[in-house]
Order: sequence, then structure tokens, then C-alpha cells
Amino acid sequence: MLTAQSYWEVPDGNLSSFAQTFTNGNTIDIAWLGWAALWLEEYLNSVSVNDLWVTSYNYAEVEYAQLVAENLDISTAGSYSWLINITETGLSSTAEYVLRFKNPASPRTDYNETTDQISSKGFIILEDSTSTSTSTSTSTSTHTSTYASTSTSTQTATTTSTTPTHTETAAAAAAATSTATLSTGVKAGIGVAAGAVLILIAVLFFLKRKPAVPPPEYTYEKPELPVDMKEADGHVQELPVMQHMPELPGIAHLAELPPQSVVELA
Repeated sequence: MLTAQSYWEVPDGNLSSFAQTFTNGNTIDIAWLGWAALWLEEYLNSVSVNDLWVTSYNYAEVEYAQLVAENLDISTAGSYSWLINITETGLSSTAEYVLRFKNPASPRTDYNETTDQISSKGFIILEDSTSTSTSTSTSTSTHTSTYASTSTSTQTATTTSTTPTHTETAAAAAAATSTATLSTGVKAGIGVAAGAVLILIAVLFFLKRKPAVPPPEYTYEKPELPVDMKEADGHVQELPVMQHMPELPGIAHLAELPPQSVVELA
């Protein structure tokens, strides 16, 4: 479904709001396809030459408005090279901004929220980390609203009959990968297992390096007989054999004991 925002090329009117991110201090080529008389009649009082503003996306909460360019013919395709120079006060208040074509105001730098407009999709502007942007003029109202105008009073945009080329800063993707962490119990188990493996390896290494102890060697030595038991020719003398065993002194015969008569008790 076509809407008035569909005719914005940069920022891309076919993307959702805040899908595009730009950096303060960079230059982008704002581009549009051009709005037919029907759209201009409905949104800009049939006025084809209008002024371009950048404002905070939620103007009711943060009142920031800056005049970007004047006298831009938006009835045909065109583009405008914009050096993004949001003030430090504006960036500290919000990062969400939007472009708006509005009928020229009187005075030119007086932004009126209630007048008709053709607005772009919302986008993000991040602060440049390498430099600090400066604004050309800033005034603060009693409602802490800030208005800034460009140093050039009048600028004329280049309009062409064909779709202009443009560069667009890619949207910054912010994705956080959730990282699963091990529980304390699992970590403790892993630590104990690793320690046991190390101890086992150390024991095996020690056993492997320990030299094997050879068994003791036993030698049998033949006993030598006494010299007096050897004859002169080297033969062993025979021991005398006892022919009779001597009787041991003592009782030769055991005396038989006389039998005892059994006395019957009356």
C-alpha cells in the first residue's frame, strides 16, 4: 500500500521506523521520488516548493527542530546532500529523528509543529565518537526546546527528471548473542575429573621410568670335608660302622606286678 512516506528514498520510506542508522558528522544524500499534485494538495496545501526540517521523532517529549534546507521543489524527483550536524544538546536528549517537508514559515527558522507536513520514516542518529559536532545557531525556549538553523540562509536543491543516485549508510545491527555458562557443579566435576586424569598419568609415568630390580642370584658351594677325613690320595675315608648298639644301663626286665584281688563290698 502506497503512502506519502513511500516516495522517500533516503531515508527509505519502505522500511520500518528506526531500521536505519546514521552517524552525526557524516554526509548523506537525502532523496525523494517526488510527490504528485494529489499528495501535495492533501499534505502541503498544494505548495510544491517547501522547506526541509529535521526534528526529534517524538516532538512532544523532546522539542528539537533544525532547518536543513529551504526552497526545495518536491513535485519531481530530487536529492539534497546533508551534513548531519545535530547539536550536542539534541543528541544528549534523544537519538530518534525524522525529516519533515513543511511550507515555509515566517520567520523561516520558526518551527511550527501543528502545520501540514510530509514526514519520512524515523531513523537513529548516533554521536560520532571521533569528533564533536557543532551547531550554527541554538536557542532554548522556556520548555527546554532547542532550535538550530544552518549557516546557509538559502540553498537550492538539484532536481532531475530521473531517479538520483545516492548513498545510504547501512543500519547498525545490534544483536547480542546469549552465551550459555556452565553451572558451578559441572565446573567442579570437570575440575575433579581433570585432576584424576593428571594423577593417573603421573603414576603411569613414574612406574614406567622406575628400573626393574633383578632377582637375587643364589650360588651353591659344595662343602669341604675336614682335612683329617681325607687320605693322601684325595679319597674320602669311610666312617666306621657300628656293629652292635650298646645296651643302655638300667632295668633289664620289667617286673610284673602281682594281680590285685577285687574286694567286693558287703
